[in-house]
Amino acid sequence: MKHFYLIENSRRGKLPGVRRLMEDYVKQHGADIICATDGETDEIPGSTDCLIVMGGDGTIMRAANITAGTSIPLIGINVGNLGYLTSVSSEDEIIPMLDQLLNDEYKIENHCMLKGTWTDDQGDHTAVSFNDINISRSASRAVGMRISVNGELLNEYLADGIIVSTPTGSTAYNLAAGGPIVDTAADVMILTPICPHAFMARSVVLGMDNAVEVQITGDSDEELPADVAFDGEIRGHLPAGTSVRITRANTVIPMIRLCGDTYFKTLRNKMNQIHG
Repeated sequence: MKHFYLIENSRRGKLPGVRRLMEDYVKQHGADIICATDGETDEIPGSTDCLIVMGGDGTIMRAANITAGTSIPLIGINVGNLGYLTSVSSEDEIIPMLDQLLNDEYKIENHCMLKGTWTDDQGDHTAVSFNDINISRSASRAVGMRISVNGELLNEYLADGIIVSTPTGSTAYNLAAGGPIVDTAADVMILTPICPHAFMARSVVLGMDNAVEVQITGDSDEELPADVAFDGEIRGHLPAGTSVRITRANTVIPMIRLCGDTYFKTLRNKMNQIHG
């Protein structure tokens, strides 16, 4: 790799001076790096070999959505909290990371995305997500939902919402809501109800090639009982009767895995951080 693009979350100050360290080291080795601040990202050049993201998982999600469809691989440096999606967490790991990138000593893992489509009085809508699609109540009361898979009823819920997650997103909102941790190499989507009004309501894991439909039920006179969010960003308001169809997206996000790094090593380290 010779051409790098760095997105830095300027609100995180966990590793001061790392940006300059990377700039100097990359240039000393005959490569180039363009540095940008999260939220002020310029158009990423087509010649970019690697996108380095310095921030937390939220910064990586935003970068993934920016680069979706470009085939530019990502690698993350954690300057946030847990950083499940990052590969590097301390300053002494920066130079070894750059050495592997400069010498092409790494592997690339493709992470699947989800696509959601729905129709309202404003027309047809489509959006994609790297972590999850979350359909949740927009008022103080629970929302009724009818969940179908490939046209067949799966279940009906009265709940605060439902999370449809990729394996990558299984350690995000899905995990906080009691859903399972899923290996990012698995070709599945995870359905996890949020605070369901039922004694036995568990997550359901489905093959990624299924089509899930979430229909908002209830009184048609209710005003906007639910919102739909993609990677935490609300993209639509759903009146009763509206359905969101969720399928595999056509794009994947290539992420770099460094030598000696594995999914289970990262997971073990992050879980140890949580439990002290």
